[in-house]
Amino acid sequence: MINIRDPAGGLLAILEDYDSDEVSEELNGAYTLKFTAFIDDSGKADYIVDGNFAEVAGQSFAITHHVRTRGTDGVLVVAAECEHISYSLNNFTFDEGFVQAGQPRSLMVLALAGSGFTVGTVDVTNYVSIDAAEEGVTARSLLLEIASQSGGDLVFNNKVVSLLRDRGADRGVEFRVGKNLVGLTKDVDVRSGMRVVSYACDVLELSQIKEYGELESYRLGDTVRVLDDELGVDQLQRVVKYAYSPRQKAISKVEISNVLAGLEDRVTQIRTSAVFKGKVYNGTSISPEDGFVAERSDRMARAIFNATDGIRLQSGQGNGSYSDAIYFDFSGNAVFSGKVTGSEFIGGTITIGSGNNVFRANYQGIWAGSIDMIGAPFSVDMQGYAKLYGAEFSGDIIGSTITGGIVTGATVRTAAFGRRIELTSGGFMAYDDYGLVRLRIGTNSNNSVAAIVFTDAVGRSAGEINSYQSTGLSIYSDDRIFIGSNNTATPIELRGRVRLGNIEDLYQYLISKLGQP
Repeated sequence: MINIRDPAGGLLAILEDYDSDEVSEELNGAYTLKFTAFIDDSGKADYIVDGNFAEVAGQSFAITHHVRTRGTDGVLVVAAECEHISYSLNNFTFDEGFVQAGQPRSLMVLALAGSGFTVGTVDVTNYVSIDAAEEGVTARSLLLEIASQSGGDLVFNNKVVSLLRDRGADRGVEFRVGKNLVGLTKDVDVRSGMRVVSYACDVLELSQIKEYGELESYRLGDTVRVLDDELGVDQLQRVVKYAYSPRQKAISKVEISNVLAGLEDRVTQIRTSAVFKGKVYNGTSISPEDGFVAERSDRMARAIFNATDGIRLQSGQGNGSYSDAIYFDFSGNAVFSGKVTGSEFIGGTITIGSGNNVFRANYQGIWAGSIDMIGAPFSVDMQGYAKLYGAEFSGDIIGSTITGGIVTGATVRTAAFGRRIELTSGGFMAYDDYGLVRLRIGTNSNNSVAAIVFTDAVGRSAGEINSYQSTGLSIYSDDRIFIGSNNTATPIELRGRVRLGNIEDLYQYLISKLGQP
């Protein structure tokens, strides 16, 4: 019988009146069901529509095609074609492709993640690489690719997917003319470059006869012997496709191919997918001497990867001569012959040059002129302290404290404007808040004069103290001169000869007038 279920798994109908049922499964290939049911008053055939599922032999198949027909005898039937539920994996896609490498089980887990399917038994452990970079690759196609590369056989049990090294077994079953082989077609094909021999057999299902039972039972993937003396056939072959009627196993369709315990298929797979020593594939080769080598066709570039030297990216001259452009060794060192450009560099020490003709940078700071930071003629530490033996500046120097021996320059000032003190080649000047010079100390070599000049709040001269060559020190005022002391205990003293107006010697003049004190 065939159960018809809705997408949620609910039972809709149980079909008992049907014929032409056939389940067909191919190794790592198609897995389908077809049947024809009668349309009657029970209404069961109404559920045979796309979107529902047909369940037979313990497996679930999606109804994908159905045709309703009235025969010449007036009988109404519906013919349905179905795909195994695993075909729904064709609707589960990877929009950005699938590029992964590893053992088959881990790759199958990645391919089925989020699909509702799970991984069953996997006894294939060889390492495979899947490079399906195209957009929209499906989960089912990935399973087929994993099986192809690993050499295993997929087994779909509803939503559980297994991968076996060899599906089936050699049970000693024979397909023999006069016994159970009722039809045989031999097909020889050399168009692929290999001689592929396959047989399409119509086989009487002796396992359904009580006297034979399991002795004549066979399954997909089994190895069987085919004998037909008239056609000269005596081959040990593997069942690669099996189509049978679940309702009444009578005569089944079996396709077997030139596989002697899997040998010829394995040889074909090795020839088409293995990498041979020294053979060039798309400009690349592998050898024990050089490791992995990728060479451009014009011999202007080459890459070498091996476990002896490391990694070398080389530039060539077109004649087979190469030099390293980039080299990485196994100590973590790298050598570049060109420029290194990057937005960020993280590491321990940068060294440019050698010996004392070197520039270096590390966690201590930067320095030049010495292999060590201590004693280097130029250095800047991580606190910003700089040491150098000489410098030229064309811009501004900004700092709160300057300590040193000699400062040489055009102008030294305490501020750029307002109240400040300036020292220039013309002398020393003190400015008020309005930018007016209130005090100037300077010299004039042309007149051999040195002077302290005072100005008032509007910039007018208020007086000066000057010294001309051979004339002594002079004090001038544009108004009055006050000489006094606020301390009567320490009066003002005038020492030496004092001239006052026409009086040449003020001291002698006062004695002559007042007498000795």
